[in-house]
Amino acid sequence: MPPAMLFVGCRSPADKIYADTLREWALAARVNIFYAFSQNTENTESAGCKYVQDRLWLERVRVMDLWEQGARMYVCGSRLVNEGVKDVLKRMYVESVQKQKGQDLTEAQVEEWWASTRRHRIFVLYSPKQAEYASSEIR
Repeated sequence: MPPAMLFVGCRSPADKIYADTLREWALAARVNIFYAFSQNTENTESAGCKYVQDRLWLERVRVMDLWEQGARMYVCGSRLVNEGVKDVLKRMYVESVQKQKGQDLTEAQVEEWWASTRRHRIFVLYSPKQAEYASSEIR
């Protein structure tokens, strides 16, 4: 099974969703779990990150390694989470191109990359309660 990374945002460790199941998956090496706690950033599990997009940025080297191998991303969250993830992915792409090719990108080049990427490798998932966000997919 290829490596999987799961980024989970909660208010605090007490609010972890599916905690037992996710712990079992992690122990079985099925997934690496990365938490962000909006109201408890000093918790070591969150590595000082308040939001999922903060944790995504912190783990960007690992994420980009998988991304360059053809990984796909699934995002489930509010419009604000989606926008935050989009912004971080763009920053990660710019940083990656700068490191690999030593070149700066124009905003138009980043937007062109984003338009192609979001169609083929990023999927936004919604629960029934989040249906009102369906029109605000990462664009």
